[in-house]
Amino acid sequence: MSEDPKRAVLYARVSSDEQSQLGLSIEAQLREMRNFVAAKGWVIIHEYVDRGYSGRTDKRPAFRDMIDDARSNRFDVLVVHKLDRFSRSVLDILKYWRDLHQDYHIGVVSITEQFDFTTPQGQLQFHIMAAFAEWYSANLSQETKKGKRERAYSGLYNGILPFGYRRQKGAKDAEIDPREAEAVRMAYEHYATGVYSDQQISDMLNQAGYRTHRGRLWAKDTMRDFLRNPFYTGKVKFYKEYLPGNHEPIIGQELFDACQRVREVRQGTPRSHRRIVYQYLVNRILICNKCNRMLRAQGNAAGHRYYREMSRMRGLHCPDAGKAVRADEVEEEIGRAFQDLQLPPGWQKYLKDQADDQDQRAQIEARRARLQEKLRRLTRMYADLSISEAEYSQDRQVVLTELGGLVLPEEEEMTKAGRYLATVGDVWPKASPDEKSQIVKMVLERIYYDLGEGHLVSMVPKPPFLPLFRLTPGMVEVRRGEFAPSYWPQKGGEGDKNQSRSGV
Repeated sequence: MSEDPKRAVLYARVSSDEQSQLGLSIEAQLREMRNFVAAKGWVIIHEYVDRGYSGRTDKRPAFRDMIDDARSNRFDVLVVHKLDRFSRSVLDILKYWRDLHQDYHIGVVSITEQFDFTTPQGQLQFHIMAAFAEWYSANLSQETKKGKRERAYSGLYNGILPFGYRRQKGAKDAEIDPREAEAVRMAYEHYATGVYSDQQISDMLNQAGYRTHRGRLWAKDTMRDFLRNPFYTGKVKFYKEYLPGNHEPIIGQELFDACQRVREVRQGTPRSHRRIVYQYLVNRILICNKCNRMLRAQGNAAGHRYYREMSRMRGLHCPDAGKAVRADEVEEEIGRAFQDLQLPPGWQKYLKDQADDQDQRAQIEARRARLQEKLRRLTRMYADLSISEAEYSQDRQVVLTELGGLVLPEEEEMTKAGRYLATVGDVWPKASPDEKSQIVKMVLERIYYDLGEGHLVSMVPKPPFLPLFRLTPGMVEVRRGEFAPSYWPQKGGEGDKNQSRSGV
């Protein structure tokens, strides 16, 4: 009786730098691995792909899924194109490959290096190549750093040009923006007197009609960095080193130094204690339900953490401007919701039916066309001055959010998301704060909070998780693509369900 063929899985990875600088291709890796497996007579049951992820960390979604499936004994052999595709960390390679080989009894094959991890010779070769992979990772980082150093030593800037400068057409150098340069001089000259605070200088620039390069009002925190930037004296920075730049200075070194002395005096004696570093579970994805703008994570000296609405500081309007909510209140409620996430039996079949449902695909395409028309109408209204910039930005974001949810992922993507979601409730109590934040941001695009009413409103899952949220018992779709546990406060009747936030 013939033995069943081995169940093989493929793992491919490419980082953003490798794709752009070295031309490495996921497709090329997969093609060679498929040919290798076919020659062995094995059966490929899954292909795990991480695009744009560094091999120096194990925090890669497809990699994590692969390790989870290995623990569940879902395959017999793991095939990689090359050792450094699996990981560039010796510690990670040793840890995970020991687990795969010894604990899960899974064979590991690298088709490029062609080694067998089960023999003493293969193990020696494995350690040598693992060390080389880590060296290559460090070397790649050094090469990137070297490129930035060369730019700095050539007098060229790295990164985004500061306010007061613009990119010189047809050249690598920066040139002064005359109007913005006046604001730079005004700010530094007034601050050097010692009479004005960061906030007062910000107010001065705002009242004079100046805005940041992002079109926002100046704020105290922005001004603090602005008034400490030696780029304005003609220098460029490389890590902690300041080098002569090719660009023309806007202010002199004497004025810059005077401003730094004023800051030292205003700050007084340095504090003896270290700055408290706060962790926030839903930072950058918690959104105000009234204005659709991100709530800022803030902490105070007493150790309290908040999420605060910042429209007033940006010169924008929001009915709940300036209001805040304790971070632990929000995070406890989100944690409860994630622990309650449970998929019903038969969810895999539902996903297959979803992927095969041509009528639903047609409905999604029709809805997308209507939303695209809304976007065009919004743009016309803004161009005709029928609505303000704030209204346009808010309504446009609403439509874009719904468009993002109108994606019917492929069955494989949804199944992978389902396996992830099925374990969240069990993993949550054991996860660290950082891991919990990663879990939430893996699943959700955004979370809406009503500061006026004081409660969470809804969650917007990422596209692969959207059909799964519709399956989850106790989860209500309060608007199209937005969900809330049934015990969260609900407003409005059935007529409000699946309606856009925008009145457009």
